[in-house]
Amino acid sequence: MSETYILEKAVWTEQDFDQMSWHDVQIFAMSFLQQDDGLIHLAFDIDYIFKWVHPHKPGGYFSFWLAPCTLIFENVYNLELNIDTKNYSAEIEIDRIEMNGLNVFGERMFSNWQINLHNGSIDFESTGYKQIVRREPILNKGQYFDLSERGGISFDTKPCK
Repeated sequence: MSETYILEKAVWTEQDFDQMSWHDVQIFAMSFLQQDDGLIHLAFDIDYIFKWVHPHKPGGYFSFWLAPCTLIFENVYNLELNIDTKNYSAEIEIDRIEMNGLNVFGERMFSNWQINLHNGSIDFESTGYKQIVRREPILNKGQYFDLSERGGISFDTKPCK
């Protein structure tokens, strides 16, 4: 039996927050993107897990529908990074992302965001996010691709469809 995964859309936003989960999503790289108006966007290169697939046999392993994505939080300020690299592997994985409250700054509405990692947190305020799916999801045995499978590090903003 061949499983398929139909990608609902190639660009996700904070409007989709309640139906998204970043649990165990690997962060490969992080970048600050300065806009022409001086505002900063915070971008992550990730392999997003769209679906966890239960094992077909008892005692088997999960597999995962995943794709390389660029997650961009827009108009970021009050950024705090707290990542423990002493007692943890080099991998940085997200446990969950939380959005709390709204603040007004000038003409913009900002939410408080907390990216809870398995080894720390990234806290900031932002007007929202876009998650751009760069390639159709593929069924994989692991929760992320190795660098060669995913085409290296990328912050490309061109959606796959």
